[in-house]
Amino acid sequence: MKFDKICILGAPCVGKSTLIGELRTKFNTYSIHPQFNQTKKELFPNLEFKDLNSNQILELSIKTIQNRIQLEKKQKILLSEGGIIYDFAWIIYFTKYLLKKELDYSKIQKLILENIKNYNLIIYIPIEFEFIQRNKQFESKQSQKDINKIIQELLKQYKINFITLTGSQIQRIESTIKIIK
Repeated sequence: MKFDKICILGAPCVGKSTLIGELRTKFNTYSIHPQFNQTKKELFPNLEFKDLNSNQILELSIKTIQNRIQLEKKQKILLSEGGIIYDFAWIIYFTKYLLKKELDYSKIQKLILENIKNYNLIIYIPIEFEFIQRNKQFESKQSQKDINKIIQELLKQYKINFITLTGSQIQRIESTIKIIK
């Protein structure tokens, strides 16, 4: 494999999990998924997201990204669903769009800048197809667009190199396998 630390990035419901599932099977490797909800349960088991204050949100955000970084560094071959950029995009979406709170993101930005180099390939999947509502998640068409916008802004702000992957699921899988090999 030319690349061994791969981040598949994109808004909710664009096909990250499907692509990672296929790659995991093809290359017999491990994948890491977002940990935001799990970290919240560990730090604040008796609080709802909406009840967290700014300091708690910041603590949760930093811990979530630190946990992902530790998990990802342990892997010899890595497929990361969204990576630290996706986690950061959700943090921004959650605080600014849903809770309407301002947060000092400087500590999170420092973590991102120090660790983005851990990926040697970042693949971005844009929104191309009609949104499909998930039963267990609260994402909507608008939240999908908002998170996608945040991801694009973060990629631009941090001058992150990435490959854009378009087409059907089959085309994406085939293209990614060619890139990785």
